[in-house]
Amino acid sequence: MTTFLPFIILGLTSGAVYGVAASGLVLAYRTSGVINFAHGSTAAVAAGIFYWLHDEHGMAWPFAALIAVLGLALVAGAVMERIAAVLARVPTTLSVAATVGLSIALTAVIVIWYGPAPLQFPSFLPSSTFKLGSVLVGYDQVITVAIGIVAVASMSLMLRYSQRGRAMRAIVEDPELLSLTGLSGYSVRSLAWFISTAFAAISGILIAPSLGLDGTLLTLLVIQSFGAAAIGAFSNLPMTFIGGLVIGVLSALSTKYSGTNDWLQGMPQGLPFIVLFVMLIVLPRRLLVELGSAVQERTIGRVTGGRAARSSKAAVAAILLLIVPSVVGAHLAVYTLAAAYLIILLSLSLLVRTSNQISLCHMTFAAIGALAFHHLTGSVPWVLAVLISGLIVLPVGLLISIPAIRLSGVYLALATLGFGILVEQLFYARSFMFGDALSLATPRPSFASGPKAYYYLVVGFVVITYIAVRAIEQGRLGRILRARADAPEALTALGLNIRSTSMIVFAISAAMAGMGGALIGPIFGVIGQSTFQTVPTSMLLVVLLVLGSRNRSAGTLGACMIAAAALVVVPDYITSGTLQSWLNVLFGAGAIEVAFAYRGYGLSSRIKRLRSPGSPIAPDQPSSRLSVPILIEAPK
Repeated sequence: MTTFLPFIILGLTSGAVYGVAASGLVLAYRTSGVINFAHGSTAAVAAGIFYWLHDEHGMAWPFAALIAVLGLALVAGAVMERIAAVLARVPTTLSVAATVGLSIALTAVIVIWYGPAPLQFPSFLPSSTFKLGSVLVGYDQVITVAIGIVAVASMSLMLRYSQRGRAMRAIVEDPELLSLTGLSGYSVRSLAWFISTAFAAISGILIAPSLGLDGTLLTLLVIQSFGAAAIGAFSNLPMTFIGGLVIGVLSALSTKYSGTNDWLQGMPQGLPFIVLFVMLIVLPRRLLVELGSAVQERTIGRVTGGRAARSSKAAVAAILLLIVPSVVGAHLAVYTLAAAYLIILLSLSLLVRTSNQISLCHMTFAAIGALAFHHLTGSVPWVLAVLISGLIVLPVGLLISIPAIRLSGVYLALATLGFGILVEQLFYARSFMFGDALSLATPRPSFASGPKAYYYLVVGFVVITYIAVRAIEQGRLGRILRARADAPEALTALGLNIRSTSMIVFAISAAMAGMGGALIGPIFGVIGQSTFQTVPTSMLLVVLLVLGSRNRSAGTLGACMIAAAALVVVPDYITSGTLQSWLNVLFGAGAIEVAFAYRGYGLSSRIKRLRSPGSPIAPDQPSSRLSVPILIEAPK
């Protein structure tokens, strides 16, 4: 027991932080119907504020913590309540894209504020120790666990015994009946978001000394709280906190063996996402019903214009792609990379645009395809190696389709995010993936060894992929996918199998993304772990695809071209790292604007109303599902 006790104590410390963060996440979701993917970024911002006050300006840490927690909770809580009130009434794809965009924007703010390099975050709690048996225990560890227990216990008691707590538990069930008690839904939701933001801030400040002030790392570590929320079935707050402790202890215990067992390398970082992925698969579907006024409608409606208009747009796009080498000069490699990403975006559009499903792990598919291509090079003809790479990724897409069969909307987004991070944390360092190599060779074919020839080869794959996507969209499968997005109950009544449809589209989408990933490596001749960053890039792909789809007349190819240009081409012309970070802020704000515009509250909608005073305040969007009455579970 003495051998395990230090790891258990360390795990309880980190687990308490996960539990606090997860409890705040669950509270906000259960009172607003919106899962906040920017929860971890909020924690990072709080850590940045604390660092600025305490370490840069010498303020005593209790006051710095109080200002960072309460100040951010007051401001961000009020803002998030207004944002969530709109996001709860838009399709889930837009809701997820908006909070993901907010996460990208807040992470970029940290980079703008403190620079891209992580900063040391000095410990501020008492560092003295005492003996527990033969093990030294830090007072800072005890204080961290105590803060977690007190915070979650206080919130649970408030939910059970106070009037506002009971109102939080009832607001999802019947907000109109709640108004009869004299409490407005706005005040109740605002209080919930205030507490949720405060909990995120507390977790960010407590965990920063062990991680440093790194916006991306802090965001990722607090995302681990999703695993704890899954243990609590996204409803039971005490179980959510216990889940955080369990994940923390198991992760700490795995560090004891990961150093001596190669197969356990990456397990401490990947364990929370294993828990998240498994829990989303095994939990009964009745516990994973989305809350709020869910809008069952495709994010992207029918594209405007007839066949002639679509043909002319496709012709213009083809001409633009063909003349690129003649006008871009030394930037040709970047445009080739954009063409490869265009294939990945086209594959993603089958999910996001056509069937209103969400994948936050498409760069994982691309990475697996690139690695398969690396191993196939020299064994089979080059073009065949690209095609086989896509086929190798296909069963991975089938694996992801398992949660897609059971889940939809935000839970599917969580499952795919968990899978992507799990592969990156647990498998990237394995010998069958990137291993210890800094880079792996991925050559060009002999018939297209020059930059210009290879660009046209990639464009050829773009054309083939686009034709395949259009054939799917216009064929029977495309009609079923659109019906699945608009009215799944009608498909079931007609005897059509929605599950098999989900499996097919995920497999096809993954295979296409794998081919896109295989084409990325030969652009520069090598690939490495940094080439395929699951968390930021996969999330950004969804955000940019939604932004590119803002103009419905753009069509599938136009939306994907806009997204690829924003992701790769535009940053290449920006030499300042700060300006690139501001570009991410702009992308995040744009995702929120698109969601607001759907309900008629966006800036573009307001401008239209100023030009046309007689236009309605908000479009009448259909909603085929009612709010689901599910309560937050408090201690019995």
